[in-house]
Amino acid sequence: MIQYSLGIYLHTPFCVKKCSYCDFYSITDRRLIGPYVDALKREIQRAECLGQVDTVYWGGGTPSMLPAATVAEVMDVLAARFEILPDAEISLEANPGTVDLAYLKELKRIGVNRLNLGVQSFNDQDLSFLGRIHNAEEAVKAIDLARQAGFENLGIDLIYGLPGQTPLDLEHQIGAAAALAVEHISCYLLTLEPATPLARLVAQGTVALPDETQASQLMVAMAELLAAAGYHRYEISNFAREERYICRHNRRYWTMAPYLGFGPAAHSFVPPRRYWNLSSVSDYIEAVTDGSGPVAGSETLTREQRILEAVYLDLRLIEGIDLTAFESVFQVTVQDLFGPHWAGLLAENILEINNGWLRLTEKGLLLADAVPLYLDI
Repeated sequence: MIQYSLGIYLHTPFCVKKCSYCDFYSITDRRLIGPYVDALKREIQRAECLGQVDTVYWGGGTPSMLPAATVAEVMDVLAARFEILPDAEISLEANPGTVDLAYLKELKRIGVNRLNLGVQSFNDQDLSFLGRIHNAEEAVKAIDLARQAGFENLGIDLIYGLPGQTPLDLEHQIGAAAALAVEHISCYLLTLEPATPLARLVAQGTVALPDETQASQLMVAMAELLAAAGYHRYEISNFAREERYICRHNRRYWTMAPYLGFGPAAHSFVPPRRYWNLSSVSDYIEAVTDGSGPVAGSETLTREQRILEAVYLDLRLIEGIDLTAFESVFQVTVQDLFGPHWAGLLAENILEINNGWLRLTEKGLLLADAVPLYLDI
């Protein structure tokens, strides 16, 4: 049996309320938390142990809705089933308004060593528009509480591209984050997801988001402001103050490294197979309880799919594609894959080669989703 260096993702599908823009699977019925936790532990206990674990990531939803004692119980089950390395990155997502000092201290005590706070904005009007449960003051307080609890690896999420937002507004957001000296900042462009309340408002003409040109201007401003504040961009939307603060778990996704997902709607990837769980808490609980298993579907990636995903994901990373390693794995050069488009992408300063690595230029980063469309596979 092949042994891997593994990441583990734990999906916590509960929120105090649904945000207007979010399409991640979550519910607000807290009565299912107990049965969900029982099923989660049982799913982990039945999992095949494929290797040592160097990252664990609690995502959601809102994992900080779980009592710290529950997080500890699940971590104990994980440790009994898998070998979690001593220096493993253990991350948990939390929302301001759902944590206090005692809770955060307990998370730290049980081994969570990286906290990611869903701040989204330091502007109360923005937070109200997004449907968040906290205000800007509570966001700052949550960061302060995390520091008091002893967290030295603290990340926050910010959203940009809100209606009417300008580079000056963004400067306030970045300035507020930098002043708090968090180690990691993820900045995501607000995107419309089908069937969300925000998508319906835009379709009705009630809300207007920045157009493509305005969004690009905001993206450039965001990157420049973060660089000036001392944050290193290592992925299109992710910035760290130092290399040691790069989110190791998320990097697994971008480099197509193996990971196992547990919980409703969680995905797993053990090359070349990807599989995913039922996207319903009640169905998930029933499937785990009756022994039928929670997997809803799977796919085995073809060579062509793996090439496409490798190019797309590697180019999201600022370092880009290791051309020698890519050719060794796939027995084809990236130049051949881009075919007649290769010279133009270089000449138009969308792609560049540096010391054997192919990467997107600053201009190319604005077109990241479109570049893989030029592949001939």
